[in-house]
Amino acid sequence: MPIADNVYNAEDLRSVGFTQEQASLLAAKFEHTAVRQREELKSFFRQRLDLFRFEMQAEFSGVRGEISSVRREFGGLRAEFGELRGEIHSSLRDQLDNIVAIVAALITAAVAILKLVPPSTHW
Repeated sequence: MPIADNVYNAEDLRSVGFTQEQASLLAAKFEHTAVRQREELKSFFRQRLDLFRFEMQAEFSGVRGEISSVRREFGGLRAEFGELRGEIHSSLRDQLDNIVAIVAALITAAVAILKLVPPSTHW
C-alpha cells in the first residue's frame, strides 16, 4: 500500500475518534498486512506457475516420447513397404518375362506351323 494510503487511513481513523497514535499504528498494521498478503499471493502464484511448468514439461516429454515412437514405427513401416515394393517389382518382372517367353513360344509355334503348310495356302 502506498504511503499516501497510509496517511489517508490514519486521517480516516482519527476522524472517527482514534488518537493519532492509535490511527498511525492501525494504518501501519493495515499497510504491513497488505504488503504481507501481496507477497504471499505472489509466492502462491509463483508456486502454482512452477508446478504448472513442471507438469507441462512432463506432458511435453511424454508427447515427445510418443512422437519418437511413432517415428520409429513409421520408419519400420517405410522399410516394410520398401521390401514389399521390391518383391512386387520382382514378381512383375518375373510375370513379364513369362509373358514374353509365352509370346515368343507362340510366335515360334506359328512360324513353325506356317512352314509346315504348303505355300499355296498362305494368305
